[in-house]
Amino acid sequence: MSVVYDYDIASHDDVIVNAAKRAWDLFLRLSTPRKNALFAAYPFLMKLPSWVPGLGLKDAILSKRYVKDMLDMPYDYVIRNRAS
Repeated sequence: MSVVYDYDIASHDDVIVNAAKRAWDLFLRLSTPRKNALFAAYPFLMKLPSWVPGLGLKDAILSKRYVKDMLDMPYDYVIRNRAS
């Protein structure tokens, strides 16, 4: 983080580190071999709306938000501190 974004991680409770940890923990919880095989065998399941019960797509939407936060936070830090 220091080389690319000029951001020094202050502690274990750092905001950017926590965003990455949240995204990774959710990925590990959701990514099971059974689910991966199901979506690989029936790819049309990825196109079903989030309200269909039993698919757990709410977790997928949450995961998408966590990954977006994880990727955008360092970039936003650079944009905010570029002027100084």
